Amino acid sequence: MNLLSLKYVIEVDKAKSISKAAQNLFMGQPNLSKAIKELEHELGITIFKRTTKGVAPTREGAEFITHANTILSQVDELESMYKAPEEKNIRFSITAARADYISFGFTDFLSRMKRGAPLSVTFKEANAMAAIRDVAEGTSNLGIIRCPTLFESEFLSFLDEHQLKREVIWEYSMGVLMSRHHPLAPLSEIPYGALANYTEIAYGNIETPAPSYTKTIIETPVKPSSKCIYLYEQGTLYRLLQEVAGAYFWSPPVTKQFLEKNELVLRYCAISSLGSKDLVIYPKDYQLNMWEKMFVQSVKSATRNCVLV
Repeated sequence: MNLLSLKYVIEVDKAKSISKAAQNLFMGQPNLSKAIKELEHELGITIFKRTTKGVAPTREGAEFITHANTILSQVDELESMYKAPEEKNIRFSITAARADYISFGFTDFLSRMKRGAPLSVTFKEANAMAAIRDVAEGTSNLGIIRCPTLFESEFLSFLDEHQLKREVIWEYSMGVLMSRHHPLAPLSEIPYGALANYTEIAYGNIETPAPSYTKTIIETPVKPSSKCIYLYEQGTLYRLLQEVAGAYFWSPPVTKQFLEKNELVLRYCAISSLGSKDLVIYPKDYQLNMWEKMFVQSVKSATRNCVLV
């Protein structure tokens, strides 16, 4: 038995699931299951029992977890007494695309931070080109960008030019976000031409690595409607969708909680050019630290809560 074994047990108890705990610990589920079984064999007790919702501690397991928490708390306290001040601080800086699931993942990441630990977090929402500049110039340690399929080759070349690594979070189709009271909301699939009579809401600060393409997007947005409201801040978007009659917005997938809270729906519209990938980017010579890896995993996990079209 060692401190790592104790940490494994505590994480499983928090997650109530071995598979979820394995994701949080950045390890394979079979390896975690094996480690727990070996510890149970060594102690001669069963720590966890299976339930319909995952796992739960047995009576003996609960006692063991209480002692394990006490031991790890004492170890943390002992380490903190002798660590240099800069080692104690959790520092985190990111520039990310505007997306509900990223915000969801970010708050989940913060909720898992060690209680009472010094924390310095910078979280900035911006378009893809601004995120690339921030990471390339060292303003942010990592970024999350939205890469439209239409401009994928330009984006990937631009990342290579700036010596930036990329990792795919996921790939998806954009959908039409609107109020649940919108006249088109009852449709499961919206005909493209049906949008012509309604008002599109779009971000006005669109940039791509190809200036001519950027100009084309801004001057002739991908829409059949002649009515468009351009935004430069996200704060008013959801209120406009709720209060401007017939308003809609081309959106990446969003979480179910978000849709319910804002009384919105996400609908499919068959336009092949509106596929996208969200990418994590960081310098090629940079190694993500434990906190950054935890953040990326939280964001990836948040995609499972999203409504897809």
